[in-house]
Amino acid sequence: MSYFFKFAALQLLLLSILVLLAAVYIWFYGRKIKYKYPLTSFISSYLAQKQNSPKNYARPILFGLRLASCLLLVFLLARPQLIDHYSKIKIDGIDIILALDVSGSMQLYDSAREERSRFEIAKAEALKFMAQRENDAMGLVVFGRYAVSRCPLTLDKKILEKIITDLQLGFINPNGTVLSQALVTAANRLQHSQAKSKVIILLTDGKPTPEDIQPDLALKLLQELKIKVYTIAIGDLHGAYIDTIFGRQAVPVELDLDLLARIAHKTGGQSFQAKNSRELNQIYHQIDQLEKVEHNSDVFTNRYELAWILLLVIISLVLLELSLRSFVWRGIN
Repeated sequence: MSYFFKFAALQLLLLSILVLLAAVYIWFYGRKIKYKYPLTSFISSYLAQKQNSPKNYARPILFGLRLASCLLLVFLLARPQLIDHYSKIKIDGIDIILALDVSGSMQLYDSAREERSRFEIAKAEALKFMAQRENDAMGLVVFGRYAVSRCPLTLDKKILEKIITDLQLGFINPNGTVLSQALVTAANRLQHSQAKSKVIILLTDGKPTPEDIQPDLALKLLQELKIKVYTIAIGDLHGAYIDTIFGRQAVPVELDLDLLARIAHKTGGQSFQAKNSRELNQIYHQIDQLEKVEHNSDVFTNRYELAWILLLVIISLVLLELSLRSFVWRGIN
């Protein structure tokens, strides 16, 4: 192991030190200590006094406790960290591609009282799922009439989170659902993966359009690359709703549940159907529990936050100062 100490917010540390020094100087100046060097002269004056009065040593001790608390508070604001460059920790060895349907039907609502469209629900639940997979590389493929790789496999969840958050319907032509093309595009992103488990989570609310390739071709590629597919059909066969100038109107729904079940079965995954946001959340949770593979991996930025230790020390110093002022040296300012 190779440890070193750093501050995550070094600029804030430097700024806080300058502010603290300025505050200390103003405090001494306000006490009208008229020496060339107020700080050193103030300390020397206490050391030079020979009277055996409690004030001679109480004030420097109390001042020292307060100054130490302020300095540690500055360090706390700067987020001290202990970095272990070469630690090995157990992480989930899974590469995951989210394949998200962005066709026009994703603007539908699955309930007359639902406030969010299928697309908004799908994005929100995908973000929740992503947050649970901190140590897994994840990527994003979106598909409507065409399939596009929106984000390659990455461990930088902030980038992927921003891409998903900013995603809007109409990013690509929404007049179609090339489901098999989306699977091939996602498989291409996983073909060089060295992970122990390679997974595609396919979420759609429709059936393949004529422009799509044959599902068997996609299945053959997925089987050769040993990629597992979890399929999620979002929507209810009984119908959905769309907003119009006349209010929310019911519209028919097309879902090819048999094809989605076949894809999942042939690749070793599972197929699901979500009729609302609660069910979709439960499905993602179930997938999260199914895909757990632990192995040792080198992590080069394993950070240990030390702020809580400093906070305990600061609280202890403040309590000590208050106790001394209240019970030992009363009346000493």
